[in-house]
Amino acid sequence: MASFWGPHTDNPEKTLFILGALVTGALFIFALTFVPRRARKPLIAVVTFIGGLYFSLEFLIAPRSSAEPFLLSKGAFGKKVFELLYAGLDPDQNFLSPYMQGLTNAWQVIAGFTFALGLTNLVHIHGKNILQARKNWGFSVFFFIGVIVMAVIGFFQRFGAGQKSPVWQGLWRIATDGWLFSLDAAMFSLIAFFIISAAYRAFRIRSVEATIMMGAAFLVMLGQVPVGIWLTSWIQPEWGFLYNLRLENISQWILWKPNAAAQRGIEFGIAVGALAMGLRIWLSLERGSYFEKEV
Repeated sequence: MASFWGPHTDNPEKTLFILGALVTGALFIFALTFVPRRARKPLIAVVTFIGGLYFSLEFLIAPRSSAEPFLLSKGAFGKKVFELLYAGLDPDQNFLSPYMQGLTNAWQVIAGFTFALGLTNLVHIHGKNILQARKNWGFSVFFFIGVIVMAVIGFFQRFGAGQKSPVWQGLWRIATDGWLFSLDAAMFSLIAFFIISAAYRAFRIRSVEATIMMGAAFLVMLGQVPVGIWLTSWIQPEWGFLYNLRLENISQWILWKPNAAAQRGIEFGIAVGALAMGLRIWLSLERGSYFEKEV
């Protein structure tokens, strides 16, 4: 029975392992449907807290290479603790590390379920658009065509005889290089017009701050193009300090000094915000529409 649930490399047992995982997952999901509505929030909060606590402690607890000298110096008690918690571990592992890979695999499975949930939601929305003939329902038809075509081509070019078939490989290149990447490029090129519009509104000189930003942007852009470099090319290196006044050097100084400092400040603020958001999610302090409706 134990061999049924363990990972295998040969095809028959690997098939049984996959079927066992699918059956177990289906039974687990089916059992979750019987959880009372008011118990769902505490259950999610407990699982989230335990998961976050495990990954935090696994990162913070000292590995064997650091804990061994300290514990062995504490006499018999420290030696017993060391043998209990760190015996048989690698130098870079603590007593929680052996479970990391299994929990990481579980996290990947949950992430796969969230992807399936998002796809199910899109199918539900676009299916309603087609069945009820809503406005622009034709775009929903193209959604289904795109999903089905990409899924079929991607599956056959990745598995089975399609891996060596020039037909499936050619279809995959057409679907990705010809369709997907081209549509991505077209979408992002449209965003450039909105960026130009936003830059125009931001660079209008109405205050001292806007004037400084406009001047800095002008110098940076001018120092990146051949015309700007040519304008101050007459300043030679042997002129000493004046050589720093060449436009490419001014542009480089703005990017490396004030701009880098501002970026570090922004990244620091983002990191603090991410830490605060992570703590709110870990401690289940975040509120959303799901719990507002379910509880």
